[in-house]
Amino acid sequence: MVLILSGQEVEQVIDIKALIDGVQGTLVALSKGLSINPNRLRIFVQEEKSMLACMPAYLGDIGVLGAKIVGSSGKPQPPGSPRQVAAIVVLLDSQGKFLSVMSGALLGPLRTAATSAVATNCLSRPDASTMAMIGCGVQARVEIQGTLAVRPITQVFAYDINELAAARFAQEITERHGIKVSVAKSSDQAVAEADIVTLATTSAEPVFSASALRAGTHINAVGAHTPQSREMDSDTIVRSKFFVESRQAILSEAGDILIPIKEGRVDESHVLGEIGEVIAGTAAGRMNAEDVTIFKSTGIAVEDVVAAKIVYDAALAKGIGYQLEL
Repeated sequence: MVLILSGQEVEQVIDIKALIDGVQGTLVALSKGLSINPNRLRIFVQEEKSMLACMPAYLGDIGVLGAKIVGSSGKPQPPGSPRQVAAIVVLLDSQGKFLSVMSGALLGPLRTAATSAVATNCLSRPDASTMAMIGCGVQARVEIQGTLAVRPITQVFAYDINELAAARFAQEITERHGIKVSVAKSSDQAVAEADIVTLATTSAEPVFSASALRAGTHINAVGAHTPQSREMDSDTIVRSKFFVESRQAILSEAGDILIPIKEGRVDESHVLGEIGEVIAGTAAGRMNAEDVTIFKSTGIAVEDVVAAKIVYDAALAKGIGYQLEL
């Protein structure tokens, strides 16, 4: 029997703290070579400005296979419609038996936020209490949720090129989480006030100046994920201690590091470690309170698959979803 879960049913059972714990274990297993995570496969239809991506993975530590299939459109959408038009996670056991098919619409943003939280817990200063949120869309809302699970954030500085979006975000986060959220006049102003900076934009160009960064800042960069796009300038990368979820994925997809490498500003050795290595103690993370640390994420399939397994187990336990025999 295959368990079918709608987006609403996924939302009923998903838990950010469980996702953080699951992603942490998965990233350690990946860095130890226990899991398989190929680069994502993309198909582009230029005349329709559409894209289909497939992201398969095998989690060797728990014996689960899975794949996320995502469709998106670059064409203008009706108000309120997401650019990502489909996201499905398929879950199988190690023998290839189908376990579940579920909506990935909420799962994707939350697994990214959980991954950011794992990195924040590893790399930011333990006393970090202020946060800059650059980009105030769907991802920003769950990034706040993940960060609050690992750090005592008391103040958020929000910036978006759409001032109305930033204002709505500030009001919503204040009401939902009871923390002070101020709308910054510029991205540099937000960054200059923050211990933790999270970048969740669709920009292809750097969204703040390196000169705005304070010593000791930690950055989670989760927006740009193509070789031609980046949210941080080369000066920021050169100044930083740079960490990733997967060297293979980052050095294939992330313009944030590939562009400075092409410019000759850094080389591949600037990637100091994977988060799984930092957690396992095989790579050094933050060394002192003055370090500027960066975690660059493009989103990888092992994170989707472990998130799907957590949701599947929770839904089974609660009797949620529809059982179907294929």
